[in-house]
Amino acid sequence: MYKLKKYVVLIVAAGVGSRCNISIPKQYIKLAGGPVLLHVIKKFLANQYIDYVRVVINRNHESFYRDVVSSIVSTKLMSPVYGGVSRQDSVRLGLEGLQTDYVMIHDACRPFVSHTLIEKLIKSMSCEHTGVVPVIEVEDTVSLVDSGSIKSTICRTKLRAIQTPQIFNFAALLLCHQLTKESFTDDSSLVMAYNKHVAIIQGEKGNFKLTTGEDLNMVIAESKYRVGSGYDIHRFKSSAECLIKICGVEVESEMAIEAHSE
Repeated sequence: MYKLKKYVVLIVAAGVGSRCNISIPKQYIKLAGGPVLLHVIKKFLANQYIDYVRVVINRNHESFYRDVVSSIVSTKLMSPVYGGVSRQDSVRLGLEGLQTDYVMIHDACRPFVSHTLIEKLIKSMSCEHTGVVPVIEVEDTVSLVDSGSIKSTICRTKLRAIQTPQIFNFAALLLCHQLTKESFTDDSSLVMAYNKHVAIIQGEKGNFKLTTGEDLNMVIAESKYRVGSGYDIHRFKSSAECLIKICGVEVESEMAIEAHSE
């Protein structure tokens, strides 16, 4: 009998947001009607390919987390686990105790991940590689700097910015985390240190990470605006007024509009 593959998402939400200079961790900031973390959790819970979601939280943030998930009713949401002193420690602690075929690691502060990207990652995963990660082109000029000045400029042709979610063979990723004594900035770097193959797919510019206070302010400001379009149709009628009003502006016309509003 064919065995269905199981997919678990591990959301890393144990950070304190030191670069944001705000009173509460950025993953709990309200954005578009709910905390950032709530948007992320709901996105993965709603995906048809995802079997379970586990969140790694900071021990000191448990009350924040309970408030976030209080409105969620889903058997797919597992109990949270406490993170460690670093992101890498938090991922390892989140992996331990899981039983799955594949695991997807995602930053809690990337609330704009799409179902399209999630499904592209799942469909790109195969036995030929240990993991698959989304990447986007680096559009700005990148330079090496030292002591307040530019030392050299790097050719960006082969440079890519790596995003999350990142999907991996669960057993391989867990083993790499348990073996390593070094520190890495993401999970793809860690498994590659053990000569594992990591494939790439095209990421999405909209799937950016909220890192600084400036990022948050920009997104919050943009979420306050709504843009749309509409139309209305009215009959013309004869009139001696010789003008019509459009959005409050009087326009000379041989006809008037038969309407109760502008």
